[in-house]
Amino acid sequence: EGHASLVRLISVPVMDGDKVRMMMGVGNKAEVYDDFDVETTRLIADSLWRLACKRRAEMRTQASEKSLANAQILVGMGSYELDIAAQRWECSAGLDQVFGISADYERTVSSWLALVHSDDRAMAENHLRGHVVDQRQSFSLEYRIIRQTDKAMRWVFGLGNLTFDDQGQPVSMHGTIQDITERKAAQQQLLQLSQAVEQSSDSIVITDLDANIHYVNDAFVKNTGYTREEVIGKNPRVLQSGHTSAKTYNEMWQALSSGQSWRGELYNRRKDGSKYTELALISPMRNAQGVVTHYVAAKMDITDLRAAAEQIDTLAFYDPLTGLPNRRLLMDRLQHALAMTGRNQDKGVLIMIDLDHFKNLNDTLGHEQGDQLLQLAAQRLRESVRETDTVARLGGDEFMVLAEGLGKNEHD
Repeated sequence: EGHASLVRLISVPVMDGDKVRMMMGVGNKAEVYDDFDVETTRLIADSLWRLACKRRAEMRTQASEKSLANAQILVGMGSYELDIAAQRWECSAGLDQVFGISADYERTVSSWLALVHSDDRAMAENHLRGHVVDQRQSFSLEYRIIRQTDKAMRWVFGLGNLTFDDQGQPVSMHGTIQDITERKAAQQQLLQLSQAVEQSSDSIVITDLDANIHYVNDAFVKNTGYTREEVIGKNPRVLQSGHTSAKTYNEMWQALSSGQSWRGELYNRRKDGSKYTELALISPMRNAQGVVTHYVAAKMDITDLRAAAEQIDTLAFYDPLTGLPNRRLLMDRLQHALAMTGRNQDKGVLIMIDLDHFKNLNDTLGHEQGDQLLQLAAQRLRESVRETDTVARLGGDEFMVLAEGLGKNEHD
């Protein structure tokens, strides 16, 4: 169909080890093919194969370079090559983007230094000229730049290695520069959080899900008397005094097991045996997937607050001289007694007592002797009634006794 008939043909393989990579043939020579023809065909085939391999390698290299360039831009990184003698550098498109520079930006050492934040410029120059070029060390430095497109301050991390000539003189440096602004911000936030936890006046404790202690801060060490080494890996029950109810612990674990926080008071014991009260907030810690991995407790020592509150209650409801309930507490108990009497039909009695000629005693012997008499009278009144009865001091030399539950009728 328009093609010449194949009269003569030679075909030669291109070998790669023991594998045939290509076949090449020629045909229809007027004369018979000789050895020269075969060898020539083989050389042509080998040349074509090498050209094809070279082209494939170039295409793979181009694809790799493009992928590398895209990856550098994606992670905020770029590569560079510095000619030390010429004091000039070339860089990838990724580094142009990091610096915010255009293709026509002058790439000299001076122009690089101009990109560096003014507060870091001397440090960067000393590192390059002294540490790297003079001492022949690798370039490794975190510093700030001013991005040219928006004049934003950015943190970058530069790496570079020197190459040397035959005489051992540095001729160039190849390396990368990466934008680490977000990482620095996260590190700073983490540092601030760590400092806040470590320097907190509240005790901070982190445990695993089995309640084994992983971390305690300085406030915990100071408040409990235990060193970190003594409690890491231990259960917080080493602090138990036996005064926190089982109900409290059950409520705490019920909340934590359901992924909720718990807040309450714990009555614990220090290493030296002294007892103290803590207001604790214990919360689950979750990982990025929302799975609870640890528990964190923030505990404030409220021992002094509790003592102060009790003292306030004492001053509000008890007579400071005799320790007896005062008028306010007596009225509260009287109202309660009247309510119970109306409900149970039990009888009760209210007795008012004063000391005869008490004013004369105060005037002649002094108030100190009068106070001692009031204290003695209070003691004897307490000893004369039941533990369930109330003996109160109304003021001056006036006392009152409230007795409840005396029976159903007035003769009991």
